[in-house]
Amino acid sequence: MRRLTNTLSKWSRLEYGDIFAKAKEYEERGTYLLQNYYQISKNIAVIFRGMDKEKKKYHWASWETHQYPVMKEV
Repeated sequence: MRRLTNTLSKWSRLEYGDIFAKAKEYEERGTYLLQNYYQISKNIAVIFRGMDKEKKKYHWASWETHQYPVMKEV
């Protein structure tokens, strides 16, 4: 049984690689994308709520309603 376990473990690493390293890589990538999302969201909110020639810009809806995509039914 032990030999079978070792053989399957070696085969799995050859076939799929180190799954724990991949999980860590994907987590780091997700964190990076999330940070970029927050920064972009913040910058666009400043554009919508900013100043235009010393006057406040008007916006008709809050930024929170603009930042998420709308799912349309086909």
